[in-house]
Amino acid sequence: MANPTYPPEEFKALVEYANKDIDFVANKINIVDSVDITGVACWTIMAFQDTVNETTGSKEVNGIHIYLPKNSLNGEVDLSAGLSPPDLVKNSANYFKIVDNIPDPNKNVDTIVEYLGNGGAIKYKWSEDRKYVEGNFGFQAIDGNSQPFKVNGYFHILNKGPHTI
Repeated sequence: MANPTYPPEEFKALVEYANKDIDFVANKINIVDSVDITGVACWTIMAFQDTVNETTGSKEVNGIHIYLPKNSLNGEVDLSAGLSPPDLVKNSANYFKIVDNIPDPNKNVDTIVEYLGNGGAIKYKWSEDRKYVEGNFGFQAIDGNSQPFKVNGYFHILNKGPHTI
């Protein structure tokens, strides 16, 4: 009996600001146990992209967090407004940046800028053998200039290694 072959793990999105688009390609993905503010057990999908600010040359990390209820193996649901971590609500998503404004030898984080999701949708499904989860999502947020922007993407995450669930 041959072992099934699965597509490679990935988490990608397009972040669409009013004046530019940014390709988000995660280089780190985690899935962690979490509980939302109403006590619902969730999986938090955490995707991170290491970048360098083109203007300042400072290191930054872009992040997308998606909060899904554990009791659902598939869904097509509207995304609720996000909350500021550590609080979370099931079926929501947030975008954020971790900025090192003043480069230092200890690489201390100077600023975490949150862009809380304010609505959207997600469609996701676990494989029958629970070896991977895949989905498409889109949500809106407000940038630092009070302008709306969109985050649209997809993921295919393997259920193994550092994020076995």
